[in-house]
Amino acid sequence: MFTDDLRLELGVPGPITQQSFQLLGKSTTDTWIHSWWKFGSRFGIMVNDTGPDLKKARANDVFLREAFAAIPNISADDLYLLNTCRMFLRVVTLSDITTVKGDRIEASILEGTPPLQTWHDYDWPRQQPSLSVTFWNAWKRAIAKVFVNATETTKLTNPLGEWIVDPAENWQWYFSERINRLYRKTEAATWQIYQPRSLRTTRSGNTEYIISDDPTEDTLPEDCIMASVVEPRRGAFRLTASASPQHNFIAPVESQPPTSLNEAASRLEHNKKWSIQKLRL
Repeated sequence: MFTDDLRLELGVPGPITQQSFQLLGKSTTDTWIHSWWKFGSRFGIMVNDTGPDLKKARANDVFLREAFAAIPNISADDLYLLNTCRMFLRVVTLSDITTVKGDRIEASILEGTPPLQTWHDYDWPRQQPSLSVTFWNAWKRAIAKVFVNATETTKLTNPLGEWIVDPAENWQWYFSERINRLYRKTEAATWQIYQPRSLRTTRSGNTEYIISDDPTEDTLPEDCIMASVVEPRRGAFRLTASASPQHNFIAPVESQPPTSLNEAASRLEHNKKWSIQKLRL
């Protein structure tokens, strides 16, 4: 295991040795890096690892691990259950388990089905093939307590807002309302078309889409928007949400170059500031 693997297991940003080993250590794999973290925690030694940090994706986004750790009287055993579910699903923040619209939890994720897509492409360590109902019951209780405050609904109490990272690079599914088609990005960066299984009108959200006989397309129709999709049956997909225009990603305005060394140092990423303690001109 490398530091990137441990960082994904921890599920929180910042230097690894700043995290509470007493609370989080049980939820991580016992390797030499785990022992290094334990040693540093015991003797108050902080090591600034230089690996890439985890990020939030949207306004109001939160790290799942931090949200779970903040539950009153949460135990290390409970955190182990929740973190094992999180790793199985390969998710880091709330935006990973909500629909693209950002107003509700994707229902299939509550039942232990990993999302078909996320905005990131982290290289996850290998996971066990399945988890028992004990894990998923704990997962559903925690999600209800922290994010929706009711076990009978998936609607968020604090919906997500606009994207603060660009999700388009790794987003796979798009929807055209004009022609009622789903589009999935292929490994060749073309678009596979999915058409309704039946031409009959069905209740909203119940239409199943299957792969079309039409050839893949090089570009998307102009009206396509990002979509959340689940696979209730093998080879049959269902649209659960489509993106809201007000939540589109807006690229930040490129900042001007720094005019001094002090200004340049202040702009360094958190995990790189260790190399500069004090500047004297």
